[in-house]
Amino acid sequence: MFRGMKIGARLAVALAGSVVLAVGATTLSNLWLSRLLVEHAADNQLKTLQEFLDANVASEARRALTLAQALAGNGEIQAAFAAQDRNRLAGMLVQGFKDLKEQHGITQMQFHTPASVSFLRVHRPEKFGDDLSSFRFTVVEVNRTHKPVFGLENGVEGLGIRGVVPMVSQGTQIGSFEVGLSFGKPFFEAFHKETGAEVAFHTVKDGGFETFASTFREALALGQDRMKDALIRESEVQTYQLGGANYAVRLAPVRDYRGTAIGFYTIAMDRSAFDTEIAEARTSAILIGLAVLAVALGVAWLVNRGIARPIQGMTESMGDLARGNTDIRVSGIGRRDEIGAMADALEVFRRGMIETEALRAEQEILKQRAQEDRRAAMLDLADRFEERVGRLVGAVSSAATEMEASAGSMSSTAEQTNRQSAAVAAASEQTSANVQTVAAATEELAASITEIGSQASQSQSVAGNAVTDARQTDEAVRKLADSAKRIGQVVDLIQDIASQTNLLALNATIEAARAGEAGKGFAVVASEVKALATQTARATEEIRQQISQMQQDSDGAVDAIKGIGGVIGEISEIASAIAAAVEEQGTATQEISRNVQQAAIGTQEVSSHIVSVREAANETGAAAAQVLGAAQELSHQAEVLAAEVKGFLDNVRAA
Repeated sequence: MFRGMKIGARLAVALAGSVVLAVGATTLSNLWLSRLLVEHAADNQLKTLQEFLDANVASEARRALTLAQALAGNGEIQAAFAAQDRNRLAGMLVQGFKDLKEQHGITQMQFHTPASVSFLRVHRPEKFGDDLSSFRFTVVEVNRTHKPVFGLENGVEGLGIRGVVPMVSQGTQIGSFEVGLSFGKPFFEAFHKETGAEVAFHTVKDGGFETFASTFREALALGQDRMKDALIRESEVQTYQLGGANYAVRLAPVRDYRGTAIGFYTIAMDRSAFDTEIAEARTSAILIGLAVLAVALGVAWLVNRGIARPIQGMTESMGDLARGNTDIRVSGIGRRDEIGAMADALEVFRRGMIETEALRAEQEILKQRAQEDRRAAMLDLADRFEERVGRLVGAVSSAATEMEASAGSMSSTAEQTNRQSAAVAAASEQTSANVQTVAAATEELAASITEIGSQASQSQSVAGNAVTDARQTDEAVRKLADSAKRIGQVVDLIQDIASQTNLLALNATIEAARAGEAGKGFAVVASEVKALATQTARATEEIRQQISQMQQDSDGAVDAIKGIGGVIGEISEIASAIAAAVEEQGTATQEISRNVQQAAIGTQEVSSHIVSVREAANETGAAAAQVLGAAQELSHQAEVLAAEVKGFLDNVRAA
């Protein structure tokens, strides 16, 4: 953008642009600050109006409390209420209530029992006896705490400013008394008349909002969210159009005597005066900015004139020097500013150009001498290069010849190695097949030995079981022999008893014979007993003989069983020895099988390595062929290099 402009014009534009930016920024900041101050003033005024409205409500509530305390302190009223004389109270207060309503704006007066039941409504004497405890919480609190309460509260007559005090007679609370003041449209009309601000009071009803009283000529579109938020906190100031004028509007919560939000105020004031102040401030800022801009542009023009002319003269001097004209006078020499410094530098440059011309002529002479010296040096260098490179080329050619011979020998060796490795590979493959056959036979032998070992182990187990059974049989026969011995002892005892019985029968027979005829029956019995004893003796003798024979047979069986047990034990030991031998043979056979398998694996590895050797021999042959070709190519390139070196040296010498 500025490339085609002169420095003076650039300076003027830059200075003017800076001034415009500075003036614009200052003007905008002044306008912003002015608007901010005016908005702050409007916000403060709305806040003052809100505080004034709250103060009016609080003042009215205190006035209601004062009136209630004054009437409750009257002795005659206390006596009539203590006597529960409703007619007397009505006669004292109903007639004067009208004067109080006109003079003090009292809308209601009421007496309550300690149970929060209406005793007398002075403003409506015909209505009494209804229970207020479910919604007249000021009355309940005064009766409970015996302390006065004042503030906003809903009642039968609607929302009002109430002052409630306890009624006391002879030191005993007999109930409570309240005075209610108007809180309707007249209250807000008075506020509007005194302040000039518009005000509306919206109460909560059925989950929404209802306008309780308002001085607005038209309703504002506030929105449900903003109205709900107004129950919690004061809103930010916003601007609304009312009757063609701008109004600043603030919403603030309204709380009853307990601090519970029951609605919100909408307070609005005409902000035309503030808008006028903002417009005047904007006009003043713009005029001041334009004046400052005009002065700044004049200063920029003067600065441009003082800087552009010396720069133009210096530009002409630099143009002459660029064309090689050093016979000039540089303008601006002797000044103490930056232009003077530039002029001094340009003068130094002019003198340097003069000295440079003198040096240039001297350099031409030195250049010719240097070219002659360079040619002589090049000739000497070519001679030395030819000598050294010639020796190197000869050495390379000789090495190529030797490498060619070595490559041929290596190729022949690789072919022989390939043939031998093929023969070794065939032999190793045959060996591997034989080893595989041996390995298979060894595995079958190991399986047979394992089966024999299993059968031997089973025989050992059967023999062990037979030994155990023989021992058990031996023990049973021993027990049988012991039982036979005990039976023999019992038989001996029976035989002794039979002998004794026989002896007793004999004695009885003798005694019966002595008794004569009287002992005949006894003799017969004794004879029978003797016969039985004799039979018992014979039977026991036979039993003894049988038991004796059985004992002899048992002893023989015990000895035979012992012999059988010994034989079976020897058979078990022999079977154990056979099993151990078979197990050792199986272990040896398995070791042989493993060794054969390893031999087979080793044979396969040898075959694999032989194949690798064969492949390496093939690769060596190929590499030898490549080396041979490279050696031949190197020999050829050595000849070419010798020719190129000769041509290069000829060119160097000719230069």
